[in-house]
Amino acid sequence: MDESGVIVHPATYPPKVIDVTILGYVRETNGIGYSRDIGRPVQLGGNDYIIFGDTFCKNQDGEFVGIVDNTATLIESRDNPLESTYPSIRPDGKVEPLIHWNAEEQRLFDENGTRTCLWPFSGIVEASPGVGWMWFEKSQISKNGGEDVITPFGIGLAMVVCDEENRQLRAIREKDMLFDTSEPRIGSFSTIVEGDFIYLFGQHERPKVNDGEVSLVGLKLEETDLEAKKTNGSYEQMDEHAKEAKEPEKELQVFLARVDKTQPFNRTAYRYWNGVEYVEGLWDAIPIFRDLQQGAIIKSTIWGPSRPWVFVGNDKTGSSQLLVGVAANIEGPWETKEVCTTYGIDYNTAFRYCMYPHQWASKEEDGELLVTVCEQWPGGVVATKLKFETEKSIYWETVPINDYSNTIRQSLTLDSILLRVSAGVYNVRFSIEGRVVCDGMYFPEGEMPLQLRIKVTHILFLHRLSLEFFLNSAPEKISFNDAHSRPPLATTGDDLQSVKDAVEITRKILCNMISEERRASNDSELEGYEIIERQ
Repeated sequence: MDESGVIVHPATYPPKVIDVTILGYVRETNGIGYSRDIGRPVQLGGNDYIIFGDTFCKNQDGEFVGIVDNTATLIESRDNPLESTYPSIRPDGKVEPLIHWNAEEQRLFDENGTRTCLWPFSGIVEASPGVGWMWFEKSQISKNGGEDVITPFGIGLAMVVCDEENRQLRAIREKDMLFDTSEPRIGSFSTIVEGDFIYLFGQHERPKVNDGEVSLVGLKLEETDLEAKKTNGSYEQMDEHAKEAKEPEKELQVFLARVDKTQPFNRTAYRYWNGVEYVEGLWDAIPIFRDLQQGAIIKSTIWGPSRPWVFVGNDKTGSSQLLVGVAANIEGPWETKEVCTTYGIDYNTAFRYCMYPHQWASKEEDGELLVTVCEQWPGGVVATKLKFETEKSIYWETVPINDYSNTIRQSLTLDSILLRVSAGVYNVRFSIEGRVVCDGMYFPEGEMPLQLRIKVTHILFLHRLSLEFFLNSAPEKISFNDAHSRPPLATTGDDLQSVKDAVEITRKILCNMISEERRASNDSELEGYEIIERQ
């Protein structure tokens, strides 16, 4: 049960996918089948959008008219999460980009065909209503003997503003790059707002670190004859043995930073997680993940309140396997596991990538996540519904006590013994209205417990079996409406074999009461109302 009183049925952990349903391609309402990738969901100004990378544009006749490196669509109705609309398409059929090229980038393309790519893998975070920030990877693709040559330039930043009237997004680029190619790509992997800070994850390829070996980034150097020093963003081994060593195996390390949500453009405001605290030195950071390529870090209740931080994404190989990670804190430690194979539709090759969860289109309370997956070119973005195994729920059906006869509806005022108890010891709770919930027992979705008005004799019996336990064990967690409503108690918690014994006895008492009432009324009053167990 969360703070608002909504009952959540967490999925079991470790995650177990019991059903994979392909819902179809993420489509454009104009009917043009675009080949595109990324497909990351974002929310800004109360609207839902999907951010794409390279978008292969066509005109209404289906003719290819060019590539736009980043685009954004608006989801006009949450009832149809697979359909979205490009708010602006040029007369030639090219989609209007979200982040535009500057004059120099346009000149390079016009003169020699060098294409600048501003890839927004981490989406947009909303720092204030209708205003967000987007970190993007900048690269340029040129031709060399007919082959594409990709030259990276680092990480840039753009402010994104949502127009309240037409819901279009407008991006304003910062002039300078935020992180250069020698540094981790902070903000390019995933970003999320929590409190006053934006948390940013970014990757960097570094030599793989095994136990007892020297780490060049993130871990403190061991005291060996191998000394390393940073030179212009790279590391130079000073020992002769190191100079002769073979090129080490590399891994893709993911680092964590944070910045005040009012200062993302200020490089000096960034702090980096070193395993203990956030520090000024980028090179003091340690890896949070390894060998992950794309995905999103989100907050979710799907695996219960003890694992609020969730990663959903894919590894660096594009192996088509979906990975899920969970953590109690955003800094970790994270447990990441492969949970299922994803599938394409028209281009169902072994390579799939850019896997992102769409929370707003998911039913997390039922253990369901909507995830999008990118097919290999010339494929598209495929929406998939994943159903995870959930904990077996045993709960009491809602019983409208006030519909019963006066025998059960006897009003207990504050001058007598009307209990309103709330306890949280050993996963057992007495709700404010008197309903009993224990570990593995939940209320039905969408239904709040009703006040139970029961005979004084029954209430006293329940006190003896259960309430004494709570009052003796954790009186600070017990509250009554009024001091004189505190009931007389006859026994101690030692009389209880277990907390669940009390819950079971409570259930039987209520069932017996209803059975007696049914016999007295010849079932006429009680049709459709009973307390039951459900697995």
